[in-house]
Formats: sequence, C-alpha cells, structure tokens
Amino acid sequence: QGSAPVITGPIRLVQSGPGSSMGMLMLLALPAPSSAAIRYGVDAGPLGYVYAPIQLDELLTAARIRTDLIEFRILDTTDGQKPQDYLLPPNSNAQQAAGPSVALEREIMGRRWRFEAQARPARPPSSAATRSSSTAVVGFISRV
Repeated sequence: QGSAPVITGPIRLVQSGPGSSMGMLMLLALPAPSSAAIRYGVDAGPLGYVYAPIQLDELLTAARIRTDLIEFRILDTTDGQKPQDYLLPPNSNAQQAAGPSVALEREIMGRRWRFEAQARPARPPSSAATRSSSTAVVGFISRV
C-alpha cells in the first residue's frame, strides 16, 4: 500500500530565477520495509521521501496559457485565515483585465486551491484567437 503524493504550500525554490513565481514541492513518502516494523515491533514510519520541485510560472508556460488574453491567479487557501498567492509574473504587454471572470476552488493533493481567471479586453480578430490549450487548461481546472 502506497501513500498518496502531497504538495507543500508556496515556497521560494532554489531553482527559481529572478522575478519568477513561487513554487512548491510534490512529496511522496517511501514506506519502510515491513521487516523494520517486525524487527522493532513498531511502525517505522516512512523510510524517506521522493520530491519534485514545481515552478508554477514554468508549468503555466508549458501549458501555453495566453496571458495576453487571460489574467490567471492561483491562491493556496488551505489556511483560510492566510491565503497565499503564487504571484505569477505579470504580462507586461497585456492590457489590464476587465472582462468576465471565473473563480474555482478545488482540493488537490492535500491542499485547497483557488483558481481565478479573468478575460482581458478584446483585441482585433487577427490577434484575439484563443489557443485551444488555454481553453483546455481552464476547462480542466473546472472539472478537477
């Protein structure tokens, strides 16, 4: 029986470049061999952890979200009294978001998240085409 992976709250990763967003670690506990529990007569707990750093702005870049069309915000609301914003780097070429918005809250990997997306002002048809990947990311989050 394995344990489920969990994610830490927002942290500044050593791998982060200047001006990048906060990151997180995905952790998976490695169970101790059952022989340890038999030998010592107690649950030995995890043998250790495997982790993977996740840099949020790199993840969103890989998802090809059109930040010129959508302002996207992610908050860790696990501690309801002190939500933590991931502070995504702003798109300096984009107009201020003023269009329709959507906010979703989901529990993912042991933490509570709030995803907010707001449309930026429309552009001429030649540059306003939304990539299907941007639509897919917003649609995926709404189903999680």
